[in-house]
Amino acid sequence: MKKTIIILILVFVAGLVYYHAVLSKRLDTDLDGIDVQIETSKDVSSNKNKPKQMTGVIRADSKSTRTPIPERMPVSSSADEPKYISDILSDKIDRQRDAISGERILTFYDENDLLRFKEIAENRGIIIVDSLDSLNSVRIKITDKNVLRKVLRDAPLPIDSGGNYEIYPPNPEKLPNVDSPVVKDKNRRFINALNWIGVDGDNKDWGNGVLVAVLDSEVARNSSLKNAYDKTLHVTAGNESAAHGTFVATIIAGNGNVATGVAPGARILSIDVVDANGKGNTFDIARGIKLAVDSGVKVINISMGSYGDASIVRKAVDYATANNVVIVASTGNDATSVAYPAAYDDVIAVGAVDAASIIADFSNYGQEVDIVAPGIFVETSDPEDNRSYFSGTSASAPFVSGSIAAVLSANPNLSPIQAANLIVDSANDVGVPGDDQLYGAGTLDIGRALKAGEKGIYDLAAGQPSISYDSTVPSLMLFVQNRGTEYIADAIMDVQINGTTTTVGFGGVNVGESVSKELLLDSYLGPNVKIIVVDYEAKIAGQTDVNQSNNRFHAEFQRR
Repeated sequence: MKKTIIILILVFVAGLVYYHAVLSKRLDTDLDGIDVQIETSKDVSSNKNKPKQMTGVIRADSKSTRTPIPERMPVSSSADEPKYISDILSDKIDRQRDAISGERILTFYDENDLLRFKEIAENRGIIIVDSLDSLNSVRIKITDKNVLRKVLRDAPLPIDSGGNYEIYPPNPEKLPNVDSPVVKDKNRRFINALNWIGVDGDNKDWGNGVLVAVLDSEVARNSSLKNAYDKTLHVTAGNESAAHGTFVATIIAGNGNVATGVAPGARILSIDVVDANGKGNTFDIARGIKLAVDSGVKVINISMGSYGDASIVRKAVDYATANNVVIVASTGNDATSVAYPAAYDDVIAVGAVDAASIIADFSNYGQEVDIVAPGIFVETSDPEDNRSYFSGTSASAPFVSGSIAAVLSANPNLSPIQAANLIVDSANDVGVPGDDQLYGAGTLDIGRALKAGEKGIYDLAAGQPSISYDSTVPSLMLFVQNRGTEYIADAIMDVQINGTTTTVGFGGVNVGESVSKELLLDSYLGPNVKIIVVDYEAKIAGQTDVNQSNNRFHAEFQRR
């Protein structure tokens, strides 16, 4: 008898040891190589965090870190409902912005758990709207909470859960039209957006060998895209091509027949994740990302989003980053917080500016913004080959996607992540010196990015001035940026304030760095001065500036 008891105890202990070893191995395997570290460096002068640098290193506190796998807990009918079940059934999810009422997305540890859940759920009448088996995820519709509660008690436990959220086209009323002042102003409307972002000369070969996925409405095979169009993969039931996706694709790779894109040599993979009216959901966005990565793309453009943080999209973004695919997404057009997926650390978030480098009044903002690009009445082509004009952050994102494709074709040894970082690091600083919540790193400049490896370029640019009234004496903030490829030992600025001239010295400026100076205005302003007029010019002492067009600035301020 004692011998039998001892044997049983040994078997039990051995089982525990084995279970612990297997679980540990599964956890290690699940986390290996997925998350991406975002490193920040400090700008010496502005003390602002520079844009994120994607390096592929696991970081525990990353926003994209996977949800820990909970233990499977035995639940008796008389026990209190476990929190994980309460969370899935909670009405709070349905009350979130853009949530599709009654829908949930459940992600399981592995394929076996997913299949077992689906078997139990379907046998008990749970509506399975869709399934993404490659990510072990399922989209369900709650019709009876009690039935789902019983299924969750009996089926394998999901490791992650959340709502499904709508994505939708931008509201035209929030975007400038042909009669709006910003469009009528020749200084703010984009007459030649390509030249504005630094395309100087023939760019027909830019993007050669690079496949870019456009997750949008289906892209039309019009004459501007006939050489770039690769194929269409359907995530939705399939729909006719629509203007939005075609606009986006033309900005990336238009061949000039009607409109020219940033990278005409790139190939476009159209993945329709919305219907012809632009409506879709985050589950289909996740499916589209997975499909794009598995199709061999290097860049994914998503000119749409949602204000719901869908765990399935986070998981898909992790998958793209782990496979060294860059996702570029628009921040949104509601002058509020950045939408998803642009809000994720591992996604390049793009806002919109006008031709005067002023942030568009509709462009979403926040610390997640990486860069800004043209977004006011940009010339493009519609499905019927008509010249059209496109506004919004939806237009801004493809300028960045096309620029990444251009860098990759010119520098085949760079990875897509390195190319994306180069694009952000080469932005022209505008707004507040350094990285900020409106402009991120600044405005897109593909010309600077492509010349980043050249030596001997001296280019000092004057930044936009600002007035501060924080103290009793108003002050003028001036700044310059080194946009060349060589260290500038002595940067100076000739400043004229209401007719009075002075010279400001900035000292040495590193490549890419912005440095600022504050100038008190008490000695420049008389008691009756109502308007503060500022003219200034940045200069490099002892060197010739190769681009003097960005050295001067004129501004007028109403005195408070």
